[in-house]
Amino acid sequence: MNVSEVDVRAELEQYSWTSARWTEDRLIAASPFREDRRPSFFVTIDPSSEFYGTWGDSGALDDDWASGNLVKLLSYLRQESEYEVAEYLREQYGLGPAEGRREECKLTIPRLDRASRQHQLNRSVLDNFRTPSGTSRYLTGRRVNPNVQRLCKVGQDVSARAVTIPWFNPDGTLGNVMYRTERGKMFWYHRGGRPIAQMVYGLNIVYDRRISKVAIVEAPIDAMSIMSAGMMAIATGGTAFGRAKAELIRKSPIKEIIVVPDNDGPGREWARKIMRALSPCKEIREARLPKGSKDANDVLTGLGELELMTILENTESKGIKIF
Repeated sequence: MNVSEVDVRAELEQYSWTSARWTEDRLIAASPFREDRRPSFFVTIDPSSEFYGTWGDSGALDDDWASGNLVKLLSYLRQESEYEVAEYLREQYGLGPAEGRREECKLTIPRLDRASRQHQLNRSVLDNFRTPSGTSRYLTGRRVNPNVQRLCKVGQDVSARAVTIPWFNPDGTLGNVMYRTERGKMFWYHRGGRPIAQMVYGLNIVYDRRISKVAIVEAPIDAMSIMSAGMMAIATGGTAFGRAKAELIRKSPIKEIIVVPDNDGPGREWARKIMRALSPCKEIREARLPKGSKDANDVLTGLGELELMTILENTESKGIKIF
């Protein structure tokens, strides 16, 4: 089925774009993949175009992120693997195999193979990414505490110039690995890992230490930022929050949750979804980040650990120190 079955504009309008300009045939904006303020990125949104749903980035830092199709873009925006985006599009639009007029406009919808459905990876995968200090220079530069980095088993993929962020299952087995480039904002997941839609980042620590009060954020780096301020945090891995993630949290030792949304529209909607799903069984409060701060790491790097902890404590009487 052709990409024309997807409402590309509606999908893109769910996200915040910097320096955005919508025309009849294109979204033109600053690149979402790197620090950028000028309109150097575009997506074709004209359904009559043979390039409908494709995008290009004139200032790309990596050839792999200079252009691509809708699945790859939504994978980045939703912070999910391409397999999970494929399943989302199947459900949303009833899509089958893509048959476009040109290779560029095909909607590639990969099917989950047996390896992609498995629940764990061999922990030896992480051996290739160990650093002498057990830390990442990129995360250290973003003020993530070295003890937190070691606790979370972060590493370095030297060849890809990326920090590796393992996602563990609640029992401590390795479910997946997130690769986050040191240049720009691009990321991807280990092929054959457990779908992120079935995981919650940090739950292994919650179970291991029987922690009952946590903050919840979108991204693992924001979770590590809050942990650096002294409170345990978990992450959903983007704004998608379905039944599998909700059930994992319901079954966990967690009793109290502080929701810390990103300062944008999708972040606020993400917070509402979590409130609706978990408020019947957990005590939930919401923390508000100061204006001008995009997320928890933005607060950590700009204002420091004490200010971040103060924001969290404004919603409750006491935080949980993990060091």
